[in-house]
Amino acid sequence: VRKGRSVTHLSKSCDDIFSQLIQGGVTPNDLYDTVCKQEVEIVLTAHPTQINRRTLQYKHIRIAHLLEYNDRPDLGHEDREMLIEDLVREITSIWQTDELRRHKPTPVDEARAGLNIVEQSLWKAVPHYLRRVSTALKKHTGKPLPLTCTPIKFGSWMGGDRDGNPNVTAKVTRDVSLLSRWMAIDLYIREIDSLRFELSMNRCNDRLSRLAQEILEKETLSENLRESRSQPLSRSQLKLHGQQAPSLPTQLPDRAGLPACTDYTDGGSQYPKLELPGTDYMPLAREDGRENSSKDLSPNVPKLSANGSSANSNGSSTAVTSRGSFSSGQLLAQRKLFAESTIGRSSFHKLLEPSSALRPGIAPYRIVLGDIKE
Repeated sequence: VRKGRSVTHLSKSCDDIFSQLIQGGVTPNDLYDTVCKQEVEIVLTAHPTQINRRTLQYKHIRIAHLLEYNDRPDLGHEDREMLIEDLVREITSIWQTDELRRHKPTPVDEARAGLNIVEQSLWKAVPHYLRRVSTALKKHTGKPLPLTCTPIKFGSWMGGDRDGNPNVTAKVTRDVSLLSRWMAIDLYIREIDSLRFELSMNRCNDRLSRLAQEILEKETLSENLRESRSQPLSRSQLKLHGQQAPSLPTQLPDRAGLPACTDYTDGGSQYPKLELPGTDYMPLAREDGRENSSKDLSPNVPKLSANGSSANSNGSSTAVTSRGSFSSGQLLAQRKLFAESTIGRSSFHKLLEPSSALRPGIAPYRIVLGDIKE
């Protein structure tokens, strides 16, 4: 590497080639159209004779990076000593690692080795080269390479070549195809995560802002739907599910406007205690040992008599407790339905929270990229 730095590069870049073509009489429009239409397909094939293990290839790359880092002029004494220790560790690991494969690779192993080339080399090298072509093309024609242009494409025989290997079956082809798709998605997700970290800007054009807003609204709607589905239904709701909910009373019973209170006579507070309707509903035990169920729910409102008792449909009376709460199954069932409904306390607190689109510091690029990742 050190010798190569002082040697003049014999290969010419795209900038040199495009400059010669322009000087030779090729118009910029013809150069631009020809480059955009050009296609090169690189076909990856398996090499059963490849006996170098991928483990050693990774270690050689690691040593190459360490040697390159060692040539930095600003490297301190302590950093150089740590670098030498890293080199000693890598070289010792190589010496104590078997250099050869001791078993014949399967077609899936060969495909995995080929995909390793894509991940380690081509995934970074091809965009880097296309960026150089685009820069040179813009310099000589005024227009960069279109984003939809793919002058370099890839094919693969790995896991699908049935000419020379009888072990390549339909199952092998399917496994290799799924392996390739998995690596493609994994590489794309890495790039999306990098972009989400990089594109932290809050400013964008109106089109992207509307798209981010639509994504936020869709996510909020789906979250509310999931939460409403996750809440268990009560027995009363299960019985009334699919049926029309019972109608509410058209008028309040007598003394409904008075506070339900109990005077403390045991030396406690002299002020009455107000009992507000809450969600801590406990079913009342009936005389026969069974709990009041939703079948006690009646559309008719019990009317209080003059002595403070309510008349039921069968003519019997149910006394009002000292705290003023009715023991009617109708009112208790309605209270339970309200407490366990999806528009109860948790949903009400959500209404108090600002929507995600109105929160400060929102990054529209990250919202859109997150939707692409999903």
